[in-house]
Amino acid sequence: GLEEKIVLMGFQQSISSLLVGLDVFVLSSRFEGLPLTIIEAMFAGLPVIGAAVGGNAEAVEQDRGGFLVPPNDQQALASAMMALADNKQLRLEMGLYNSERALAEFSVDNMLGKYEELYLQR
Repeated sequence: GLEEKIVLMGFQQSISSLLVGLDVFVLSSRFEGLPLTIIEAMFAGLPVIGAAVGGNAEAVEQDRGGFLVPPNDQQALASAMMALADNKQLRLEMGLYNSERALAEFSVDNMLGKYEELYLQR
């Protein structure tokens, strides 16, 4: 009965225009580096639910910007999704936190500064 509620859109060129219509961003992959999709969702002011793999924990601050759940744990993923579905205020708070954190940590200027520091240390 989810056909009316979920749309599988396939490959998309510009995700930022789609993110503004979401309430929550979920990335349940089993393997990740530091996914740009999570950072894009943070810039869009969305709370994030992700699997606790790879660099996801570097981007998502547990219980402040969203929830990290064990990989392959469908129950934990569903519980995290329901927690945000049932609490608009929490979604807004986490989204605002993520937006501010994305600007502070992942802006182009900040990232370029970090790369410059890294290379100047050598």
